[in-house]
Amino acid sequence: MSSADGPFLVELDGVVRDYRLPRRWLFSPPPVLRALDGVSLAIRPGESVGIVGESGSGKSTLARIVAGLDRPEAGRVRRGGCVQMVFQDPYGSLDPRMRVERIVGEALFGDPDGRARKRERCIDALEAVGLSADDMRKYPHAFSGGQRQRIAIARALVARPDLVIADEPVSALDVSVQAQVLNLMVDLRGRFGMAYMLISHDLAVIAHLCERVAVIHGGRIVEEGATAAVLASPRHQHTRALLDAVLPPDPQAAREKLDRARRS
Repeated sequence: MSSADGPFLVELDGVVRDYRLPRRWLFSPPPVLRALDGVSLAIRPGESVGIVGESGSGKSTLARIVAGLDRPEAGRVRRGGCVQMVFQDPYGSLDPRMRVERIVGEALFGDPDGRARKRERCIDALEAVGLSADDMRKYPHAFSGGQRQRIAIARALVARPDLVIADEPVSALDVSVQAQVLNLMVDLRGRFGMAYMLISHDLAVIAHLCERVAVIHGGRIVEEGATAAVLASPRHQHTRALLDAVLPPDPQAAREKLDRARRS
């Protein structure tokens, strides 16, 4: 992908990431798992891109490399703005020993703003996600799973990011809360204009938030394009398999689909 195609927040070119596994025998070379195999991807300002794939496909490794939390063995990664990340587990991603003010303010470490201004920014971020200044002195255990994920989003938002990477942001939440968090993310993007890189195994989540999707399988991007076009007419067999695994929202239609799958 060439930068001549437009300004990019993030551009990956031929990224490879290997992990060495434990040795099976004392003197044998350690086996290598290739998590990413020549991945190229670009994200423009304000764009929402979904990365969809099954468990173990490499999508979370890709997210960590884009966020700068991991480094590739080969290939190039270029970033042109502030990148923040929202993790999957709203319980494990927040330090239970820290108050909300300190958790959200972590992203402002080293920022030139004074203490009072940083506090204002933390309050603004919390209010943007539907919480209040009164929540600043509370600890994570005082909140529900959905509220904790809102705190995690506020922590990303307070740094005024150009790109937010959300790794399975609703998969650990109750179904009743998932739609609230997704709608919040849509609203925040409309208000602040940041780009999203959304990691998910759920095509319904991708369709709700993203105008472009990349399907990853075995560490490679096997299909990429406008979300509506890819979902309407998938070209790769793995994309079709992911679509076939999605049950319709109507219970009767879902039962009929399961019956057809059992008979085939």
